[in-house]
Amino acid sequence: MIILKSANLLLRFLLELCLLASLGYWGFQIDAGMTAKVVLGISARL
Repeated sequence: MIILKSANLLLRFLLELCLLASLGYWGFQIDAGMTAKVVLGISARL
């Protein structure tokens, strides 16, 4: 049972990292000025 719990925690952690990366990517891909891209790319993850 401990193996399943550990695998579940690892999967949740990796999914959260993917979510943070995708939000940062989205922020930098917005069609706006460079300042807006940096602000959205960094603050969207907060």
